Amino acid sequence: MKQLFGLLLIIAIHTSANSQTFNRPAPTAIGQYEFQRFDMIMQNKYYLFAPFTFSGQNTNTFPTLLYIIDEDGYIAWWSEYSKKQFDFKYHPSSDQYIFTRRDENNSGIFHYRMDNAFNIVDSISSVNGAAGDIHEFQVFPNGNRCILATKDSVMDLSSTLINGVFGSANTTVVSMIVQEFNPAGTLVFEWSSLDYLGPELHGPGLFINTSSFDYMHANSIERDIDDNLILSMRGANLVVKIDHTTGNVIWKLGGNTSDFTFTNDPGYTGQHDARILDNGNISILDNNFPTNSDARGVEYELDTVNFTATAVNESNYTFDFAARSLGSYRVLDNEYRLVGWGNTKRPSPSVTLYDPQGDIAADFFMKDTVVTYRAFFQDLPSLPTRPEIDCQTIGSELELSLSGTHNAYLWSTGETTATILIDQPGTYQCWVDQGIGMLGSFTATLTDLTSCSEVGIEEANLTPKEIKGYFDIIGRKLNKAPVNEIYFIQFEDGSIVRQLNVLFE
Repeated sequence: MKQLFGLLLIIAIHTSANSQTFNRPAPTAIGQYEFQRFDMIMQNKYYLFAPFTFSGQNTNTFPTLLYIIDEDGYIAWWSEYSKKQFDFKYHPSSDQYIFTRRDENNSGIFHYRMDNAFNIVDSISSVNGAAGDIHEFQVFPNGNRCILATKDSVMDLSSTLINGVFGSANTTVVSMIVQEFNPAGTLVFEWSSLDYLGPELHGPGLFINTSSFDYMHANSIERDIDDNLILSMRGANLVVKIDHTTGNVIWKLGGNTSDFTFTNDPGYTGQHDARILDNGNISILDNNFPTNSDARGVEYELDTVNFTATAVNESNYTFDFAARSLGSYRVLDNEYRLVGWGNTKRPSPSVTLYDPQGDIAADFFMKDTVVTYRAFFQDLPSLPTRPEIDCQTIGSELELSLSGTHNAYLWSTGETTATILIDQPGTYQCWVDQGIGMLGSFTATLTDLTSCSEVGIEEANLTPKEIKGYFDIIGRKLNKAPVNEIYFIQFEDGSIVRQLNVLFE
């Protein structure tokens, strides 16, 4: 298998660098993606993420989408509400969706809540002179909303080494701010990193700017089971737990002053998305930055008596790659694990779902330069009922329409009428107006234009030799031969055949 994987990896690097296979309909060019599913166990969950173009540091020049995608990889709902949207997720205890938006002219950061019909309920932004931050928006079980912000302070760092260079007497230091609001919108808790954690904690190689020094560069807030807060500070390679009442630091994990010793693991650098699990463990997306290799999701068991951190699970890909920024890692209630790889380039994946055994259950590959900040795989019990496509024969063509009455239509063909005529086989989908976005129909796959019946196609027996397995172009084993995609067949005698099954032109 190692020999096969090496061969396929070489082919993948050569092929995927120049082209991609987008195998699901998408509403815009930025939203195109390839989806591969290897685990056929239905979980009744949906993927949520917000893809955007990342052509440089903190820039997105094309519209950003909000996506809900079903287990078969088809878009169940999407929105282009704003050009700069991030961190789209579902909050189960309130049955609401939340996301963050940067204002069109970069004048502010706003955090939105939507009801289960995708109508905006309200929004909040930072107060007390703090600048908005896109990295985190949490809704706690009591209805309080918690966000990140930043604030500039001028400090004398002329005696402080910043990555081997002394700061200036008038260094602008960017502190991390946590602000929490009650359901009425009143600020009830505020915390500043500079009151508890100094610039000397900054990690080597990260955010080097001695005139404007973002020494913490935080990216996640998590409420622990004891109501205290877990904060991830990428700029210091640090995760801290703070007292939710006094603000005092309870412990520090990672960085150059860690309270914990890593027993079987080198630790993490440039991390994102520190989360407390039901068993008390902590999960982290390790970007491994600035090394820029071997990004992974990692779970640690924390012993807060002896202060040791033991890695008990790790989600790696089949090959190492860089994920220098962004990203998320979530351990689900059924022990599946979802990695949003963040800022990656092809042929590296964008989002990967792992089964409880650590095997890849599904993969997303976004269009190159399109990235995701975070990804989620969640139960959506109140998702509006998706319409179904009706079909009838009209002469030598088939007419497709949707159940129900809607104000707007967008077919996967690009047409915007209530009905369409099709003259070729294929998989069809339509989106209709729903709140600030568009609700996706169930798909219809038609292979015979003489009938509306959906007819499956079985793979022909290509060879009398016994097949050992199917593999995609980067060496991952498939459950079956895919359609309209290049793949490889390995036979028991060791031979390999490159194959493409075409369902329709």
